[in-house]
Amino acid sequence: MSGATPARLYCLLAGTVLVFLGIAGFFVNAEFPGRDAAADPENQGELLGLFAVNGWHNVAGLAGGLTGLAAAGSAARAYALVFGGFLTALGIFGIVAGETEGAIAWLSINTADNILHTAIGVPGVLAGIATPSGRQRARPRAAAT
Repeated sequence: MSGATPARLYCLLAGTVLVFLGIAGFFVNAEFPGRDAAADPENQGELLGLFAVNGWHNVAGLAGGLTGLAAAGSAARAYALVFGGFLTALGIFGIVAGETEGAIAWLSINTADNILHTAIGVPGVLAGIATPSGRQRARPRAAAT
């Protein structure tokens, strides 16, 4: 992919933010609690005084961020649409469901995380939609005479 597209810019920006938050989270809480223990507030740290984190959450942020940085080349649109859609759905689910319990409690997600996930996800979907697919960008070749 050549040049800057909305999806490529999203990959670079979201990827950088998520890698930064993932690394910073390890300074707050590097524990990897078991599924049942993760919901216990004593097994959570708060990054910037807002975002609940633990080792699992930090790894998820790093993985998503590094994937975004890697996708900034040829898979930017796909990453923006898929990852943006995933984060948007996760954020909206979390906002509707309230404080995380049950199946994903081990990730240590709170209301601030849900808002952040939605705030990072929605622009991803929009950037993916605003970026033409590879087929749409391809210019027709001039007919040989």
